[in-house]
Amino acid sequence: MAEEPWIPPLRYRAHSMVRWFAPTEIIRGAYGEFFGRLFGRYADSRETQAALREPVVHHAQGPIFGQRLGTIDPENFLIFCNDQLPFHGARERPVHGARERPVHGARERAVHGDPERPSDLTVDYVADIGDGFSPTFTIARQMAAPTTTLSVDHQTSLTLPRGDVIIMGGDEVYPAAGAEHYRDRTIGPYRTAFPPESGTGPDGADRRVPLFAIPGNHDWYDGLASFLERFTVFQSGDDTSHRRGWSLHQTRSYYAIQLTDTWWLWGIDIALNADIDTPQMQYFRQVAAMMPAEARIILCTGKPAWFGRGERGWFERWLQSMRERFGAQDDTEASDEWNRLTYFLEKTLGSPAPEAVRLVMTGDKHFYARHEPATGAGVDRPTVVVAGGGGAYLASTLEAPRKLHLPWRFSSLETTEYAVEHEWPDRGTSRRIGVTALWRIPWGNPELGTVFGVVYTLFGLAARAGAREAFARSEQASEPVEVLEPFTAGPFWQDQFQVLWGAMHNVGAWLITGLVALALFAMAKAHRRRWYVAAPAAGLHLLFHGVGVTAAVAAAARLTESIPQLDTPLTRVLWVDSIIAGWPTASFTVITGLIGAGFGLLAFALYLVVAQYFRINLNELFVGMRLADYKHFVRLQVGDDRIVGHVIGFEDVPDLDLTWVDGRPVVVGDTPEPTLIDTFTVAARPSTDRAAAAAQSG
Repeated sequence: MAEEPWIPPLRYRAHSMVRWFAPTEIIRGAYGEFFGRLFGRYADSRETQAALREPVVHHAQGPIFGQRLGTIDPENFLIFCNDQLPFHGARERPVHGARERPVHGARERAVHGDPERPSDLTVDYVADIGDGFSPTFTIARQMAAPTTTLSVDHQTSLTLPRGDVIIMGGDEVYPAAGAEHYRDRTIGPYRTAFPPESGTGPDGADRRVPLFAIPGNHDWYDGLASFLERFTVFQSGDDTSHRRGWSLHQTRSYYAIQLTDTWWLWGIDIALNADIDTPQMQYFRQVAAMMPAEARIILCTGKPAWFGRGERGWFERWLQSMRERFGAQDDTEASDEWNRLTYFLEKTLGSPAPEAVRLVMTGDKHFYARHEPATGAGVDRPTVVVAGGGGAYLASTLEAPRKLHLPWRFSSLETTEYAVEHEWPDRGTSRRIGVTALWRIPWGNPELGTVFGVVYTLFGLAARAGAREAFARSEQASEPVEVLEPFTAGPFWQDQFQVLWGAMHNVGAWLITGLVALALFAMAKAHRRRWYVAAPAAGLHLLFHGVGVTAAVAAAARLTESIPQLDTPLTRVLWVDSIIAGWPTASFTVITGLIGAGFGLLAFALYLVVAQYFRINLNELFVGMRLADYKHFVRLQVGDDRIVGHVIGFEDVPDLDLTWVDGRPVVVGDTPEPTLIDTFTVAARPSTDRAAAAAQSG
């Protein structure tokens, strides 16, 4: 069969990283979050998906309400063909092993899990996709390569085959779901990396790689409509399109996959509030009942619910200790997201849930962090991994707690202590990158500077009006007050006090200050910060802007007064002196706006840099820099007795250009070499195999 050509409807545009601080994106994000939660509460798309189809699986005696693994014999099921069963990945795809070969004549050595066995299955996990073209395509191109060769040390290199299954772990597009965004930012780059297949293999099997996806919060911003259109089919097996290099099998926004005889993979849809709807709960109860009692599960979810169980930062601990000195009680809040996750596991898997779930993977946070149970803290507890490096802006690893206290049973208060085993980039690197925001944010966010310029100008005009009125009524006013006289009556260092003095006499300046303070408090309160943490942070932020606005207004007043006095050829040619002299108020307004834009961005960036040391507004710090570096995905080698995970990353992502030649996409730019970021092993039987597997991985 001849290869199908690229047709005009498949053309797409390559976009740069999203400008998150642009006013349009701030507004888009606000109403996207609002309507996403509105849909999730009153028109839940997950329940609609279930209502349009028959129940997933029925037993001869009626519906299944299994709560334990292996309670139902799969042979006794009556299957309704218009909905999905668990996808049997190991049966549908050929499997391959990883090979480790010597470098420069060194000896070969065995790799984890004896990957030469034909039972190994390769699974590629990627999350947080579709922000900028360059990082998204860089990751997709590496995933599509037939093999990936990584340097293990100076003596050996590791060669891994392409994934047999692709798992997308949430947030498949940025800044929000929509047909155009999915086409340009996700589907287009992945179609370029995974060219459309022309037919089937020699044995008649579909040569396309199966792809499964769960939605993240950005996918929910349109009520999940665009996600369902692009990643689901009405009936499993009816995906006959060969215009892309992957096949679709899931009929809902959640799914279960049988990878091997031992391992299963569950992808759950937690919507925006980490809740699991009733049809989804019933679906996984049915799947759990079909699974053998010794089955082990890889759980993919939309956000790291375990971060809510992390240790507080030193600043929060200090503030809480001060409150307790004055009689306040510890107001530590239980993590609702974690409670909902453990409730879901207990209701679907029963009491064996912590032993059955061996690995939990998520994105949402755009860095890599792996937490393992601390020594002696319960070797039978799962490994939890955050791997959100599929193409979105880099985030700070300071958001990841060093230690976690996780109660894996919803009905028990017994907790397991976790410690971070590996982070990428490391915390020191994150801090150093954060300091660069002092020039990256002012230089890269002119739209936000416009907002600051307007606010600073309004404050300056209000302060000037108040100062003129107060100055005119004082005993010092023996003659009419000039336009800028209140701000230029003394040395420059006194001008800032004159600005503040004028602001105190004007209701408009007080109103602007109050609104700014409220906005800054809301910003510091983001990510569920307690009020006694947000209030000092907002006060510090307001102080930086207070210094910035008074300096900007004072400088603008000085310039407005001094420029007409300059006698230079340049000012005479440009008529600057006469324009400012003729329209001093308008000139003062324009100059204040220009200076205020720069001072406002600098004050904003300075606050974010300082706040990172208190673990406050870390997301805002990095979102303003829009960094494309430190991208990664996870390649899992799945064997019957254990899983070996290889984290493949790129520290530096090159700028790529997309051109179209004869109707086909051509990507121009450097091809970086991948780096092995981390390797971890998850044993199916941790109580007996975990120590040996850990020793072998070392």
